[in-house]
Formats: sequence, structure tokens, C-alpha cells
Amino acid sequence: MCANYYMGLYIDYEYIHKTLERTYQVNPDPRQIVDTINGIVAGCAEELVLKKAYALWNDFTEAKQAFEENAYETIDTTCGLNCNNELMANGKSNTVANSTELTICCDVMESLASHQMTHYYLAVGDGKFEELVNRLHKKGLVVKILGFNGNIPPNLKQCADSYITLDDLVKRFHKEDIINIVETFISLSRKLPYVGYKYLMDILSRNDLHTDYRQLLNQAQDEGVIKLVEVEDPNTVRGKAFAIKLVTEHPIIAKHLQEMGLAADTLAQSASLQIRDHAVQELDDSHSAEDHSDSRFTAGKRLVEIGQHEAAISEFFNYLEDYPNDFLGFVYVINCLIKTGDRKQARVWCKKALNLPNCANNQKEYPRWFTYMKRISSREMESITDEEERIELSG
Repeated sequence: MCANYYMGLYIDYEYIHKTLERTYQVNPDPRQIVDTINGIVAGCAEELVLKKAYALWNDFTEAKQAFEENAYETIDTTCGLNCNNELMANGKSNTVANSTELTICCDVMESLASHQMTHYYLAVGDGKFEELVNRLHKKGLVVKILGFNGNIPPNLKQCADSYITLDDLVKRFHKEDIINIVETFISLSRKLPYVGYKYLMDILSRNDLHTDYRQLLNQAQDEGVIKLVEVEDPNTVRGKAFAIKLVTEHPIIAKHLQEMGLAADTLAQSASLQIRDHAVQELDDSHSAEDHSDSRFTAGKRLVEIGQHEAAISEFFNYLEDYPNDFLGFVYVINCLIKTGDRKQARVWCKKALNLPNCANNQKEYPRWFTYMKRISSREMESITDEEERIELSG
């Protein structure tokens, strides 16, 4: 730490809270927010002189306590009378935003007279702070902005000396996410012989389009909430599939199951919550379904991007051995076959794709490819024009 540089840290807590809640659909954890910001500050060279957090604290009592326990000064931004309570893009009311902006600006300018500050770190999301940044620059001071990549005004980001992302908060794994995974798993396990990794991910994603459940399942595995196992399944191409096993001994799982009226020791022997196939092989914790299958899909896509379609076909074939009902996997295979001129095989794969389960969902999600496949399957490939073959994958 360099004694010649002094930092002032000013946090618009409501901006952070509302962005997580409304933009990213993440349940904010005040203590994780404080820990994340503290971690950022701890890695800086400047000596921290002032640290203040702003909000209507009556609405965020838990957050207020978390900040005060970490020696932050909590400033209440109570609104004045006769204000227009208009909702802004970042989820805050215009009333609160104006009050917070004014309070932070006044405190920053006041600190110039009482402290020899050299650096200001502002966790704010209102573009109007650009004027404050410009004033501080005129005094030769350094200003750094903390915010979310998808929710920070471009003018504010550009005028600052540097920008520090808070996006790690979005990737945090919350108890609510664990509970959602567990309850969905229990519901499915009562109907199925086992709960497949990809099937669980698909079901979770249908109910919440804003959350990356592939990442959450990998994190759940890292947290010891679930285990990835390999089961025998004669319905798959290679006779095996990746499935999820619930770790009932995990403290969060055990407590939630108890609240549901389900005893952990009973669950350990319950066929409804365990994989019912005796031929189960637990995979090492360092592995994930992404390691075994999704990496093949990613490798195939990269080969397509550089024009190596024959090599890509091999990767997609391997991928479809694990996920034989993945329509998008068929899309890539057919695309590669067309690119390599193997029209006969492309037609064969089109027929396979059109007979997959969830036909209606596939048609809805990939209408252009579904229509194209139907046309190929209903007549000779030679009648399809070159222009009609130039269907680009939509991602």
C-alpha cells in the first residue's frame, strides 16, 4: 500500500441491489455484496480513508447491518417532498436516484476540503454522475467506476479513468438456486428412473430464461450438493447416460428436506430420490458433464467456424451419443454434411431429427431448420437449390 495515495469509496447500494434483482433476476445477498466490494478494495494500492454506503435503509435493514459491521458509514437518502416518483431503467425511482446522486456528490465535494484524497471509487449506475467525475478530473484526481457490464451508462463508463466490473455478483451461487434445483430434481425423480444432467438443465431453463443453469449445476457439483454419475441406459446410442445424484447429507439439502417433511435417512433408501439403476459409476469431482460431452459440442462449433466440417462431424457424432435427442446437435451435423457435399446422409439425418421426441418444441425453437428438414425429407436433395442450402446457424 502506498502512503501517498488515498481512496474514498462511495456505494449506491440500491443501484447494486435493484440491478441484481430486476436486471439479472438474482436474489441479492448483502453480505456477499459487501465481501465482493471489500475484496476489490483490498487489492488496490491506495489507502482507504473513507467508505460510505447510500440507500433508503429502512428498505434494506439487513444490508445496513452488513455494511456497518464492516465499518462503513451508512447514509440514508431520504427523499424530499413533492418529488415525481418515476421508475428509471436501472430499477430505481427517479426520486431516490436524484436524492442519492445529490447526497453522494455533496459528500464527495466535502471530502475534498477535509481529506487529501487522490482516488475516488464510485459504485454508481446513474449517467448523471459524469458531471461529478469531470469535476474531480479537473482537480487532478483519479476516478474509478464500479458497476455491471450490462447496466452501466456508456458515458459514465467512458469518462472514468477505469472501470471495475461487479459481474461476479451475478455468478454467485445462492441458497435459493440450490433449493430450486433440489425441488425440481425431487419432482422429476418421482416420475423417471433417473434424472439426466441435460434434462434437468433443460427443465430448469424453461422456467427461468435468465439464469445460466449449466453454470449453476456445475457450481452445485463444486458445492457438494449434487454428484454426477454415469448410468446404464439401453435407450441411448452408447448405452450409458450422465445423471444427477442428490447429496442428502449436504447441510442445506438436509435442512430443506426436513422442512419438506422428508427425513434424510429415509431418503437415502428411497428409490424416488436415488438413481434406480444398479449399474451406477460415480465420476470424479473434478469432472462434469461439460467435460465429457459439452466440450465436444464446443469443439465441433469451433471446427465449423474455421471450415473443418468433416472433423466437426466426428465431434458432433460423439456429442449425440450422450445427448441423442438434442435437436441442435442434429442441426450442426446436417449443416456439416451439406457443406461437405454428402447430401444423401444429410437427408437421412433430417429424417432422424424430425422423429425426435419433443417435436413440437423443436419446431417452435428452430422453425427455419425444421421447415428445411421437412423439405429435404419429402423430396430428393437435388431439387433443393444452392440458395436454399445457405441457411446459417442462428447460434
